[in-house]
Amino acid sequence: FVLKRSPRRALATSSVNAMGDVIMYVHQLLVTTYKDALEATLAATHGTGGELAGQVSAQLGSLFAGHASAVGHTLSHMSRRQVQEGFEGACYNNLEASAANILKLHASLHKELPHIFRGAGKGDEEKAREVMSELASAARVLSHALHAAIHRLALVLARFFEAQLNGFHAIDYEHTTNAYVESPAVVELISAVEATLDPLREGLNSACFDNLVVTTIVEHVVPGLEKRVLGKKAGAFSALGAMQFDKDLRALTAFFSSLTQRTVRDQFTRLSQIALVLNFADPSEIWEYNWGEQVSPLPPPPPRRGGGGGGGGG
Repeated sequence: FVLKRSPRRALATSSVNAMGDVIMYVHQLLVTTYKDALEATLAATHGTGGELAGQVSAQLGSLFAGHASAVGHTLSHMSRRQVQEGFEGACYNNLEASAANILKLHASLHKELPHIFRGAGKGDEEKAREVMSELASAARVLSHALHAAIHRLALVLARFFEAQLNGFHAIDYEHTTNAYVESPAVVELISAVEATLDPLREGLNSACFDNLVVTTIVEHVVPGLEKRVLGKKAGAFSALGAMQFDKDLRALTAFFSSLTQRTVRDQFTRLSQIALVLNFADPSEIWEYNWGEQVSPLPPPPPRRGGGGGGGGG
C-alpha cells in the first residue's frame, strides 16, 4: 500500500525530480530489501512435521535463495514425500504477485501521465516515462528471481521421475504389436511426473504452478525424450512402432496440458514433427506436406544438377 501511494503522490506534484527520487527509492527497496526479506523468510521457515521437516524446509529455503549447495547435498538424498511435506510455496507466490502488481502500478501511472503533465513541456512527460521505467525494471528483477527459483526447484524434482524417463529408451518400437494403447513406460512416466508435481499445486498459485510445469517440460522432459528418440535409428520404428510413438507422444502432451492453463503443445513441436515424419508412407512426403506455420524438420532437398534423366538415389 505504501509503495503504491508513494509514487502516486510524487506523480501528483508534477515534479520530475520528486518523482525520480521516490521511484528510484522504491526500485531499490523492491530489488534488494524486499527480495532479500522474502528469501530470508523462506530460508527460516520450518515445517510442522518435526525436526526432519524443518530441515527440509530450511534446505528448500536455501534453494529458493539460490544457494546451489542445497541442490547437490541434502536435497539430493531426500525422498519425494519429504520434499513435498517440507515445501512452502508462499514466497514463490509473493514474488510472482509482487512482480505482477508492480507492472499493474506501472501501467496505471503511465495512463495518468498525459493528465498530470497537461500543458507542460513534452520533455517533462518523456522524462517522467523514463523515470517510471524503473518500476518495470524492478518487476523484471523479481520475475527473474522467481524463474531462477523455479528452475532450481524443477531441477530437484526431476530426480523423482528420471528413472521413468530413462525407461522410455527401452521401448521397443520395432516389434510393436499393439499401437492402440500407450506404452507401459509412458504410463509410468506420466504417473511419476503427476506424483511429483501435483502435490505442490496446493501450495503454489496458478501462475507459479504453471511456470513449474512448463519449466519441467522445457528443461527436463522434452530434452530427455528428444535425446532418446534421436538416439534411435529410423529402422528402429516399424509402421506400427511409428503409430505407437505418435500415440505415446499424444498421451504425454494431453497429460501436461491437463496440468496447466498455459499451452504446452508448442514445447512438443519437434517431437510431433518426428512422429509425423515416421508415419509418412514415403520419405518424399516430407517435401509435399503442408507444414503451415511449423518449421520443416529438414532442410529442402538440394537442387538437381544437370538435365533430364531419372536419377536413382537412395
